[in-house]
Amino acid sequence: MKARTQVYQIIEKVCLEKAYANLLLRNITEHVPYTTKMVYGTLQNHLLLRYIISKYTKTKEKIMLLLMCATYELLFMETEKYAVINEFVQISKKMHQGQYTKLVNAVLRKINKDDLNLAHLPDIEKLSITTSHPIWLIKMWQKQYGNEVCEAICYANLQDKIQYIRINPMKEVFLNHNIAKNELGYYYKNGNAANDELYKAGKISIQDYASQEVTRFLNPKPYEDIIDICAAPGSKTLHIAEYTKGLSHITAIDLYESRIQLIEQAKKRLGYHNIVTKVADATTYQDNKRYDKVLIDAVCSGYGVLKGKSDIKYHLNNTDMDSIINTQKKILENCAKLVKIGGEVVYSTCTLNKKENEHQISAFVKKYPNFELVQEKTIFPFECDGFYMAKLRRLK
Repeated sequence: MKARTQVYQIIEKVCLEKAYANLLLRNITEHVPYTTKMVYGTLQNHLLLRYIISKYTKTKEKIMLLLMCATYELLFMETEKYAVINEFVQISKKMHQGQYTKLVNAVLRKINKDDLNLAHLPDIEKLSITTSHPIWLIKMWQKQYGNEVCEAICYANLQDKIQYIRINPMKEVFLNHNIAKNELGYYYKNGNAANDELYKAGKISIQDYASQEVTRFLNPKPYEDIIDICAAPGSKTLHIAEYTKGLSHITAIDLYESRIQLIEQAKKRLGYHNIVTKVADATTYQDNKRYDKVLIDAVCSGYGVLKGKSDIKYHLNNTDMDSIINTQKKILENCAKLVKIGGEVVYSTCTLNKKENEHQISAFVKKYPNFELVQEKTIFPFECDGFYMAKLRRLK
């Protein structure tokens, strides 16, 4: 019962207190594979689970969350039905003074595989519930990318996320049996690479393929002056250092000291000393220096990383975009001027939303004709995260 209680407690904190699932899971020491699968699975399928449970009962949110955990296990995991029902009934009895024991027992006994048949629903509602994406987001993706790509994104977000890694070129690395390679790059097969001795020794780092592509898109060179805006936790900053064999001069800024410390820790772990960090607000940051390359890893809605951040998926809200888009505009306009004439600015987000991506860039180029759009690229989250990147060149 301890494992299922642990799952329920994490789900409560994520859904009711907006805690981060990955941070909570990082602190557990028992039943790790089971708990991880249950937590992410419940969050990724939250609309489907609510839909199924609502056919049998309407109840308070804490009991709904308990029923969601149990329903996910009943429908998606190879566990004895009796064990699932019995233990979640006992959890409800222990944590809610027996008030909902009969309700939990009755509902869970009715749950069956037939509940997954949604053929009777209209197409858009069926896609929304089956993949647990809100209808407003599906409509936006359909309008921006077309029905086929939209559907592919939704189903891709239900797949297990591959944990891609980077190899530190400045250290001698002998890869172990848990590291494999596919057409996109190296990845970690089982467990969390952060617990591997190779990671602790600074020989590998965790970074998704799409995020790594941003550095390759930037194409930094040795001895260039480069600034990374909104840099924490530092994955791209340190990838730039690796890419240039530690020979570029990198400035990394972020809004909070606590997040800057993450970059400092990564510098120390990987052994790079060509990075200067600063606490600064990217919307107002001033610098007398002009850089060869500026990377703006802009704050965004995160619609490209829903596969790996199911807590973001759970809390999706279409009103969040308005303030984000305005902040992006301020950062881009303020920090693009840090680049030298002839230098390049790369603007990147981990979202799939043209209002934050293509439209943001087209508005900037229209307002500032001394910049030209060189190239833009969208990566859809089919085998990795979803990302957008645009390269601008300053003409005068």
